[in-house]
Formats: sequence, C-alpha cells, structure tokens
Amino acid sequence: MDPNAPPLLVKDISENARLAPIHAAASVSDRAVSVLWGDRSCASCGFNLVGQRIVREGVYGMLLVRCPECNTAASLQEYPLLGRWAARWGAVLAAGWLLGLLMWGVLNVWACFQLSHSAVVEASSTLAREAVVRQVAHSKIELEEIKKTDPEFKSRTAMSLNFMATQVAEAYGTLDLSWWNAQDADAMFQEVGGWRRGVNWGAAAVWVYGSVLGVGFGMVWAVALAHVRGWKLMAVPLVIAVFAVVMSLLPEARSLFYFDPFAQYNRGGGPWIVAIAAVRATIEPIMLPASVVFCGLCMGVGVWIGRPVARLAVRALLAPRMRGTLAFLWLCDGKEPPTAGPVYRAPGVLRR
Repeated sequence: MDPNAPPLLVKDISENARLAPIHAAASVSDRAVSVLWGDRSCASCGFNLVGQRIVREGVYGMLLVRCPECNTAASLQEYPLLGRWAARWGAVLAAGWLLGLLMWGVLNVWACFQLSHSAVVEASSTLAREAVVRQVAHSKIELEEIKKTDPEFKSRTAMSLNFMATQVAEAYGTLDLSWWNAQDADAMFQEVGGWRRGVNWGAAAVWVYGSVLGVGFGMVWAVALAHVRGWKLMAVPLVIAVFAVVMSLLPEARSLFYFDPFAQYNRGGGPWIVAIAAVRATIEPIMLPASVVFCGLCMGVGVWIGRPVARLAVRALLAPRMRGTLAFLWLCDGKEPPTAGPVYRAPGVLRR
C-alpha cells in the first residue's frame, strides 16, 4: 500500500484502526506555512484556534489547522486579496476605535469632575446654612439701626423688617458679598465644629454611587485595552484623575458647574454670591482632592477585576461553543481558553 495514498474506509472497525497510524505518518510531512491570527472556533470542541500553525497537508495540498485539543482538522480557503479597500476600511475601523476610546476617556474625566464637585457642594451645605443665619442676623441689626434714624423705616413693623432681612438670604441662599468678605471663613468653620460637625457627611452618598460608576468605568477599560497587561493598566485611572484635577483648576471648566465660586451677580443694587459657592472654598482644598482620589481608586478596582468578571460572565451566560470568539479575554492574561468539555472520538482516531 502506498503510504502517501489517503486511507480507505472499510466497514471493519479494526481495519480502520490499522489504517489510522498510516494516515498519521503521512500527516507528519505537513509543512507549516503561517500562523492563524484571527479567532476561529474548532467545529468539534469549540477551542479557539488562534495562534495555531497553518499547515499545507502533504497528501492533497490543502491548507488546514489542527485543533490541539481534539485533533480535528479545520480547513482553510484561500481567497484573492481585497485590494486597496481592505487597507482603507481597516484604517477607518482603527480610527473609529481610537475615537471611541477618546470619547470614553472624556466621559470618564467629566464624570469624575462632576462627582467630585457634587461631593464638595453637599459637604459645604452645613457651613452655608450657618453663613446664611449670620447674614440674616446682621441684616436685622442693620435695619434696626436704620429705623432709628430714617423716617421711612420708622413706620414699618417688626414683621416687615424681618421679611426684608430674610427675603434674599434665606429665600435664595445668597450672601451680601461685602459682608462676606469681612468674615473669617476659617474661624466660622471652626466655630461650627470643624471637620467633625461643620461638614455635611451626607456627601458620602455621592461617593457611594460614584464608586459604582468608577468600578464600571474601570471594567470597561480592562476589556477595551486587552493588549495591556499587569500594572500598566493602572495608568488609566491615574491619567483620568489628573485630568479631572486640572479641569477643576480652570475657571472656564468650573463655570459648567452651577455652584461656581467665581460666579457673582447683582441683586438689589449690590453684589451677591451663593452661600455654598462662598463657603466651599474653605472645604474644597481637602474635599475635592479626596473625592478625585476616591474616584480613581474605584476605577482602579474596576480595572483590576474587569477581566475576571468578564470571564465569569462569559462562562455563565454563553453556551460552551459560543465562548471561542471571546477567547481573547483569557489569552490576554496568558490563560487557557475554555473548551466545550470532553470530546468523544470514534475508535482508531488518534489525538496528536
């Protein structure tokens, strides 16, 4: 029998088993021509064949890839080149991918900036209420002094004077800027109770849902940057946190936020400022960096657990034969992709 001839199929199983070594010997002469770089699932066991050798079979000259798990041959077809449009579409897809990552990064920076400033505003509410109370008390004293000397005010009742003193400060939460500039904000903060009682720690609620967003953002980065491994991924939350801090230092960027300390306006002939915008300068130097760092840490946790959680989700939600297309989640960390389970072979079929 010609050893290079293809094996004959006979009805006797023992004869098939005898011919199998001959076929295996013929396949040894297969010549490797390339390596499979794309994802391709084995038709028998679902194993991802990426990285396997593409060989030209010695008997028929066919291009094929053999599955290292079950030895099933996956034939490959040779197609003509796509011409110039292949490179053009590849460039368009690459540019779209980079643009998507850039927009996702901008969204992460904006979310970190917004959450950090929301925490500062919420934490400043206690001190802002104290400033409004003192502003109202000061306005009442001024109106009482004016009533003694101004004939127009002598006829006004105490209720009317109280309304005049409180209508701006309490109704709108604003402060007379000339009065506020004469106050010692740090001393007022210490009188209220400092960092223990002078801060509204209900701002921790902002950190709670901020942590959920941060972890989610980090998980997306871990999967999107599958080619980056190890501690290099931690550069992503670090860069986002730095950009959020830089954005907070720009008056143009801070003007996007409602309670901006640079925003002043005129009412009743004099300059006024929102109470929270006035007092936040006392709390912001510590609260804002702490909030940004917290967002960065949560994003770092998401980056660290992103791929393991993605692999767990793939195992839980996808059938075994559908997992091969997502094998990069394992290969990017040097892990073995999942298989479809035990493969049952007919008698005489060898496994290489």
